This record gives sequence, C-alpha cells and structure tokens, in this order.
Amino acid sequence: MRRRIFLILALFLIIFCIQSRALADFSYFERVDAIKVNLYFLRSDENCLKTELVEVECIIENDIVEKAVRTTLEKLLKGPTEEEKERLDLWTAIPEGVIINTVRLEMNTKTIFVDFSKELQNYGGGSYAVICIRGQIEKTLKNFPEIDEVIITVEGKDEKDGVLQP
Repeated sequence: MRRRIFLILALFLIIFCIQSRALADFSYFERVDAIKVNLYFLRSDENCLKTELVEVECIIENDIVEKAVRTTLEKLLKGPTEEEKERLDLWTAIPEGVIINTVRLEMNTKTIFVDFSKELQNYGGGSYAVICIRGQIEKTLKNFPEIDEVIITVEGKDEKDGVLQP
C-alpha cells in the first residue's frame, strides 16, 4: 500500500515537472533561446512638423549575431503591425518590397555591413526620407551590444555610389 502511494506520488511529481518544463520552454520570457530587441518606427504630429523614432519591443530567436540581425531587420522591413499603426500611429519610411541580401559583422571593429535589394532606393528622394530610413535601420541595429557602426549598401553599392542620397 505504501509502495503504491509512493509510486503514484512519484509519477505525479514526474508528470508535473515535465509539464512545468514544457510550459517554461514556450514562454517568451522564460526562454533562454529568445531575446528582446527594439524595432524603431516613425510617428509624426498631426501637421507632420515633428517626426520621432518610436521603439517597439519584439522577441526574436537568440542566435548568432548575423542571424539575429537578419531576423530583426526582417521584422523592421515588414513595418509596424496594424495594431501599432492604429493604436500608436506608427509608420515606416522604408519602401515596400525591400529584401536583405547579406549581413556581415566585423567583430574587431563592431561594424555591421547590411546589403539590401534595389527596392531600398524607391523612397522617392529627399533628405527627410533618407534621415528617416537610416535612423530606423541604424537605431534598430545598435540595440545589439556587438554593433557600434552600421554600413548600409544596396546591391553592393554605398553612399559614394549614390545610395540613400537626397
């Protein structure tokens, strides 16, 4: 009788521990394989006289830096969610259809090189748009402690070639 009670209690304890562990694995805040990052979107006053970068927290998979950067940028390129647009009045200056070609980190200089598709150049021109696009990308990527400098290229071309120039 005692043995049966002990076995039932032991079985109950094992099942409880397995369920608790499974729940912890799926909770974003308990997972060690997930990290919080901030994406930066834009918000303007009603007269568009003032525009500010607004951080939106999101959870991504904790992976090697280049992969985490790519995942973060992919979320940024999608733009704010419908809820964020409505509730927080957020928008993005990054044109639709932009794709990340490559991401490369130089650890010794803490510089990230991100090459985008040609669609990044479809912003319509103007220094305001360039400042907003650069601000969103750079501020988002500088969340990572491994990154101090962000180099943006489009199809392998940089600022000297006219990339993100007014």
